[in-house]
Amino acid sequence: MNNKSKLQSVTSFLAICASVVSACVCVLLISGEYHSAHFNLDTYDRELKGWQACRQTNPEYFKANEQAVNSCLTSIDQTRDNYWVKLPKAHLIGLFVLAGLASAASGYLATWVVVWLIGISIYKFIRLLTFSLNYSTNRPAHNKYNLHSFATKP
Repeated sequence: MNNKSKLQSVTSFLAICASVVSACVCVLLISGEYHSAHFNLDTYDRELKGWQACRQTNPEYFKANEQAVNSCLTSIDQTRDNYWVKLPKAHLIGLFVLAGLASAASGYLATWVVVWLIGISIYKFIRLLTFSLNYSTNRPAHNKYNLHSFATKP
């Protein structure tokens, strides 16, 4: 196995690892948003149930805190209008699959792009280095005062 095929196999392995990691991260981020929205909805639902129980057991306290109740109602309405709360499970699964595939493909391609850019950069650097070394060794020596030419003149 030559060095070029070794490099390609190592790069393919790294690209596959990057694609799996990027797909997992993307799915976890989407899942986090989804669960956070539903957690907020559950929290406001429990708060609303508490205020409803308070209204039945202690109406004076409920009327004294009407502003807090209105704030809770506003918050629960805003939470119910959230995209993640309204999203059906089938669409969420489709979104997971689509996001996972897209991020896996982009992670795979990004790895290959980075490897190619690094390879081209190393190649250009080595060419520049060899060019500068060849230029400095092949350059004629310039004597500022040209003393050697005075000694050889008749």
